[in-house]
Amino acid sequence: MAVLGLARSGVLVTLAGTALLLGCAFWLVELSGAIDLGDGWVSASLALFGRVYDYLDLEPDIVDDENASPLGDDVQGRITLEDVWFSYDRDATADTPDDGSVRWALRGVDVTIEPGQLAAFVGPSGAGKTTLSYLVPRLYDVTKGTVRLDGKDVRSVTVASLADSVGMV
Repeated sequence: MAVLGLARSGVLVTLAGTALLLGCAFWLVELSGAIDLGDGWVSASLALFGRVYDYLDLEPDIVDDENASPLGDDVQGRITLEDVWFSYDRDATADTPDDGSVRWALRGVDVTIEPGQLAAFVGPSGAGKTTLSYLVPRLYDVTKGTVRLDGKDVRSVTVASLADSVGMV
């Protein structure tokens, strides 16, 4: 959630815990200068902290459209995918032809899942099952086509309201 920029209750507790942990890490650095630990575990831990914080500071790729609006409290859960195409290739656009120049994870998918309906996506590794599930909560945006939740294009809905309405296990 922090990567998406969505603050929730408990964030302050997490920040306080992180500050305490960071303080202890700096104390260990001071201690390691006075005591030779020999195996470099303190330095390795601090390098890991740096990489974690670099990751947490990344700006999200998926942001709200300037005209985005919240879903509201009356979400029914009808999911519709209309001619959905997706590629992990960042150069792929809605105008990219299917000529082999781009590897498509999904091609022309049309699916409707009614509220309360149990749906399963089954297939071999690499068939696009996980990719498909990431499009509804906008962990990725479609390259072509439309994903709708209760008739609303998910790109026209705020990311925060999608996060409040869509759960993944």
